[in-house]
Amino acid sequence: MKKALMWIRLALYLPAVWLSAIQSRKQDFEVRFQILRHWAKLVVKKANVRLSVEGIEQVPTNETLYYVCNHQGSLDPFILVATVPTSTTAVSKVENRKIPIIGTWMRNVDVIFLDRENMRSALQMVKDTAATLKSGRNVVIFPEGTRSKCEKMGEFKSGSIKPAFLSQATIIPCTLINTFTIDVKEIKDNRAKVIFGAPIRYDEYKDLSTVELSNKIQSIIQTNLDRGL
Repeated sequence: MKKALMWIRLALYLPAVWLSAIQSRKQDFEVRFQILRHWAKLVVKKANVRLSVEGIEQVPTNETLYYVCNHQGSLDPFILVATVPTSTTAVSKVENRKIPIIGTWMRNVDVIFLDRENMRSALQMVKDTAATLKSGRNVVIFPEGTRSKCEKMGEFKSGSIKPAFLSQATIIPCTLINTFTIDVKEIKDNRAKVIFGAPIRYDEYKDLSTVELSNKIQSIIQTNLDRGL
């Protein structure tokens, strides 16, 4: 019900959101991202989320970043677009590509789509994400693969960490707290928080296995999740 009310509040803006996606297709990526950020902030506002951000001062803006985040709710992509300090694309399940307007904007900011049921698609996602990071563009990924819709974090799929090794990108563990409440009508609390963790650079993880690095990142996010709660 809360999610439906949010979209009702946004209904008058949807034609403008779609038109801006069409008109900005040939603009530079930075311009497209900043337009999307404007709309993402509007979505967060119309969802009545009282959002706070912590740790953003330690996120480097002159390095290629791989944001590795827990995934609680439907608002997570909007919250991240609204708060990350530099322009960023993301990895998303292929089903989202078909969502009206949202799918258009995803294609507009070069989102990397993944078919979770297809092993070949998963391998291609790793290659495409690594190539995107190597090109100097930041990427957001949710290693759980789906929303938890609660405070508890699901198990990370370690394969989602492989692009970091292939690109030698700097990893930012990103913790989303209480962002699932838009999906649960029984919860009235509208506070949410984003915690950007300290950067993990290639020299710090190059000797770890994929599983070890995945566990390390998940442990950092869990610690921040416990502290934030």
